[in-house]
Amino acid sequence: MTFTWKKNDKNIYFDNHEIFVAPAEVLQVLTDVFDEKAVVFYNGQELFPEFDGPPALRPPLENRELHSLINRNIVLIDKEGKIVWRIENDSPGLDPYGYVKANRDGWQVKRDDGFLYDLEMNTGKVSNPVPAI
Repeated sequence: MTFTWKKNDKNIYFDNHEIFVAPAEVLQVLTDVFDEKAVVFYNGQELFPEFDGPPALRPPLENRELHSLINRNIVLIDKEGKIVWRIENDSPGLDPYGYVKANRDGWQVKRDDGFLYDLEMNTGKVSNPVPAI
């Protein structure tokens, strides 16, 4: 029994059955962290509303649901496609995560605000922000 996905797609499959459709293109799926669960990282920037101008002048996003989908762009799903957790992100701006990676102490994520955070894989909670170098 395995999770699969295709490059440039939003769909996640378990045993060849579609179980989850991400809001945007899936960039990474981690299947070796949990049994019968997968960490799905999708492109939150793909959901940005169109804006002609520098990012610093982008008006605040009033749609809170869309804001959450953009900024909380890493989820843990089970084999039925149910979201177990969605990553924390308390940024008032549009700051989706840019990657997930393992390090010697566990897991880290980088957010578009230029900070690295420790990721608790069992809960989706982030902590210990440090500037990315």
